[in-house]
Parts: sequence; C-alpha cells; structure tokens
Amino acid sequence: MASIFATLLVLVCLFLILEPLIRKKSEAESVEQLLENHELEFLQLRERIYEEIRTLQQEWLIKSVSEESYKTEIDRLRLEAAALLRDQTAGRNKIVELQSDLESAIGESR
Repeated sequence: MASIFATLLVLVCLFLILEPLIRKKSEAESVEQLLENHELEFLQLRERIYEEIRTLQQEWLIKSVSEESYKTEIDRLRLEAAALLRDQTAGRNKIVELQSDLESAIGESR
C-alpha cells in the first residue's frame, strides 16, 4: 500500500514539474505556426495584388482600359502592395519580438 502511494506521489510530482515545460514548448511551437500562417496570408494577398496588376496591364495593352483609368488603378494597386509589404514587415517584427520574449521566459523558468 505504501509503495502504491509513493509511486502516485512521484508521478504527481513529475507531472507538476514537467507540465509547465511542456506547455511552454507547445506555446513556442504555436508561435512558429503563427509566423508560418502570417507569411502564407501575406503571400496570398501579395499574389492577388500582382495578379490584378498583370491583368490591368494586359487590359491596357489591348486598349480595353483608358490611360487615365489605367494610371489611377495602377497607382492604387501599387499603394496597396506597398502598404501590404509594410504591414508584413511590421507583423513579422512583432512575431519575432514575441518569440524572443517567449524564449526568454522559457530560459528564466529553467
């Protein structure tokens, strides 16, 4: 009876010691997943903008769009692409900062 109680006590202690470390590791993995999702989302948005630019250029070449409309739309798309790249960089920097903070917290808990 005492050996069963001792075994259970050891298992509970091990769980209490290892659980925070396992949780922090899964949090670090979720940060990596967040970064991958962030990059994929911006890649898809950027590709959509570039496709719109290519389509607009082809329409302008076959004269189905006036020069004034072309210039207005191409400027809008270029500004949208620039804003997207700026947001992507800011988001990437924030994720890297969070990852660094998380790694520091993990290092301090060890």
